[in-house]
Amino acid sequence: MSGIGRNDPCPCGSGRKYKKCCLAREPVTALAYAPAEREDALARLFRFARRTEFDEAHADARTAFWADWMDDRSDADLSEAMGLEASEAAYQEWFAFDVRLSNGSTIVTELLAREGDRLRSGELRFLERMRRSHLRLYEIARVRPDEGLDLVDLWTKARISVQERLATHQLVEWDVLGVRVVLGPTGVPVLEGMPFLYPARAKDDVVTQLRRAHRAFKRVAREGDLTTFFKAHGMRFHHFWLDHVALRRMPQLVTAEGDDIVLARVVFDVKDPTRSTRPSRVIPRSCRRAMGATSGSTRRRSRRPRPDDDGAGRYRSCPRERSLERSVAGVSGRCYREAIV
Repeated sequence: MSGIGRNDPCPCGSGRKYKKCCLAREPVTALAYAPAEREDALARLFRFARRTEFDEAHADARTAFWADWMDDRSDADLSEAMGLEASEAAYQEWFAFDVRLSNGSTIVTELLAREGDRLRSGELRFLERMRRSHLRLYEIARVRPDEGLDLVDLWTKARISVQERLATHQLVEWDVLGVRVVLGPTGVPVLEGMPFLYPARAKDDVVTQLRRAHRAFKRVAREGDLTTFFKAHGMRFHHFWLDHVALRRMPQLVTAEGDDIVLARVVFDVKDPTRSTRPSRVIPRSCRRAMGATSGSTRRRSRRPRPDDDGAGRYRSCPRERSLERSVAGVSGRCYREAIV
């Protein structure tokens, strides 16, 4: 897979061409940073962010993180949302990379300025790339199994290819993803940080809300660019995830006799992610009937996709269950599963 072209949009999201943006800043090297250097850099950054000197900044940032989402929400909703481990991980990442401190700097910039001489070269390169990053909204245009993804920036309509292996088995075309795209260790764009996976049906609502927020932002900060906007409003990507995935309101359903159908949500930790991501061999009865199995059949075997499936090897009558796994900043080793019906 080739790297990003000189005339392609820069993956940092500045809107400029790559050759006029990050290309000139990137050192020529076979491997910009090793996986261990990435992990060490993140660990050092989050330790630095927990210093007591930033307590006041944390208080202001937490208020800003939840302020917009609190409108029209009950205390029970807010308590449930704030109690999610994913909420804390999203906040910590936003605070470390995007929040402007009282001096106009960010936590990652302060770390580089104060302790940069004690960091390894790979740690410096990784943090520099992350410093320029911000969350952006993308649509999956193409999945190349075990190779990568072709993404469409839903703000600029620019197309970008990223190198990714695991997610190619978990994402499908038309999925919507809120994520940071940065140059990886080989100079090829990669997905980085905590990803937010939204159902395709959420695209219009998410884009509309972002556009509305950008118009309000421009009325206040006329000189602000897109990078400044997305960094200041990075918490919205988590809010969208809460509304469309984690805390999505259940539909009101009744039986043919008029009795209420009660739907339940189950949230649990996965102790063994490798086992949880294996395809289940237990197929719901409705799916077995859709595949032609008789009602009395007790065999539970996977079948090859038929022409009337949904185009991704799943039958339209079956629930769509997918998981997007990543080592989330500050929450290493936790597996999140999302079920979208």
